[in-house]
Amino acid sequence: LTGTVKDFQFINPHVQIVFEVRAEDGSVVVWVAGSGARQSLERAGWNPQTLKPGDEIKVTGAPHKEGKKELSVIKLVAPSGQVLSQQVN
Repeated sequence: LTGTVKDFQFINPHVQIVFEVRAEDGSVVVWVAGSGARQSLERAGWNPQTLKPGDEIKVTGAPHKEGKKELSVIKLVAPSGQVLSQQVN
């Protein structure tokens, strides 16, 4: 999904990104992307300033099983083009 960051909460127990995606019909759909624990993401290069409202992002993730507009982040591409992954090498 490609969208615009509305809110970035770099908190425990899980980092959360609220972002808006423009649907084909022009409407705006709000998605919530959850990620790993703050400490894990810090080791992967994330920090509280990684994203800010208005940033355009691309998110790859596992969608909610019940069809909610929620997903678990696998990979995120920041406005700079930097690929952020919650997997720590």
